[in-house]
Amino acid sequence: MPTNRRPSLPKFHAGQGAGCAFMLEQGVRGDFAIIAKPGWSVAWEEVGLCWFKVIVRGDLNYTGVRHVIKGRNPIVHAAKVISLLEEWFSEYTEKNTSGLVAPQGSINAIQAGWTHKPAFIPAACHFYVDLRISPRVSPMEARRQFGEAVERIVKANPELSVEWEMILSIPGSFTDPKDWIVQSCMRAWEFVESKKHAPRTATSGATDANILRAAGIPTARLGMPRLTAATGNQRSVFSMERSNIAGMKQLTKCLTYAAVDTCTRDRQEVLQSAATEAVMKIRLSSETAARSMESSVAHTVDQDRQRRSRTSPWPRYDEAALGFRNYWYPAMMSHKLRRRDRSRLRILGEKLLFIRHQGKCFALEDRCAHRGMPLSIGRCEFPAPTRSPAVIMVGRYDVANGICVAALTDGPDSPIVGKAKVKTYPIKERKGLIWVFIGDGEASCA
Repeated sequence: MPTNRRPSLPKFHAGQGAGCAFMLEQGVRGDFAIIAKPGWSVAWEEVGLCWFKVIVRGDLNYTGVRHVIKGRNPIVHAAKVISLLEEWFSEYTEKNTSGLVAPQGSINAIQAGWTHKPAFIPAACHFYVDLRISPRVSPMEARRQFGEAVERIVKANPELSVEWEMILSIPGSFTDPKDWIVQSCMRAWEFVESKKHAPRTATSGATDANILRAAGIPTARLGMPRLTAATGNQRSVFSMERSNIAGMKQLTKCLTYAAVDTCTRDRQEVLQSAATEAVMKIRLSSETAARSMESSVAHTVDQDRQRRSRTSPWPRYDEAALGFRNYWYPAMMSHKLRRRDRSRLRILGEKLLFIRHQGKCFALEDRCAHRGMPLSIGRCEFPAPTRSPAVIMVGRYDVANGICVAALTDGPDSPIVGKAKVKTYPIKERKGLIWVFIGDGEASCA
């Protein structure tokens, strides 16, 4: 729960995730994290928060002479400012709603006067604003929006004397929804509920997930269902202080599923899956640019080929701009591809992935048949000598025939097993060279 230090405590570094941050600094951390907070759906982003201290100035006065000595009552003026800010909060929420969040604002603390002598009018009234901020809005942008709102209020009401300052700023945060831990929690939720997961939107709650994500830890949030009222409907009121056994069982099943789903796998497999999407975005952008360039080059080559075919005495030779298909080509020296090694090459415009296992070479198209990503960014699996090695991407491909034999998310029962396939290439090793056949015809070799 967001909190600063209590006024009675001497130390200032307390609250606002200080304990979580200290835990991480002391080396207690994991590859992933799950925050178990209210909300029966998986969330991958949440709001941050900015706190503002607002001071409304007035004139020190006394009830017995207020009709004689005129002055401004800061409590009355503060009430006016509070009322106008309440109207602005809905405008702020509408402007900053995006993704899963609908950031709210609220005024939840006020200080003025003396409770033991309310006969005196104080010189100032302080109140405190909690303004939630989207992961896509910086604290300084939220500060600017709040400042503009206060400025507009003062301009429309020149009798007001208002000062303010930002006293807390914690940015919102998000984890890529395709990250491993988010997907694992979704699978857990769907297993428990036996239906497709649907995220909860318009949230405005903040947790230590912001601290965890700021430390670079992918984090998912999943909590218990809301309590059920006597009518059978879910309670719409705040119910964080209460729960029930049925809700606790549902959450426990999800957490157990996610823990088993994650911790029983090879660590490299999980982390590779978590990082693949980020890598894929970079690779896809570069691949898109490369394809655009290749298309432009191919168009130029076609134009040049047509021009030369009209004048050249060797048109068939000229048509082979990148090389002749249905021929054997030397790919690399044999010693360059070591045991359990892999290498990428482009030959005749085709991207190939070479792998060596148990002294034998394999070559296949460097492109995942399921997602279109380069297989070379995946993981190679080298099993016992009696089995062929495999390339692990979104699916597991047998490099001997290119057939998908399993999917990371579904295992061997996945519908893509046996259907998805990548192209393989005939390979020969002669005279210290690795030769590959590029073409569509039959690979004959003397």
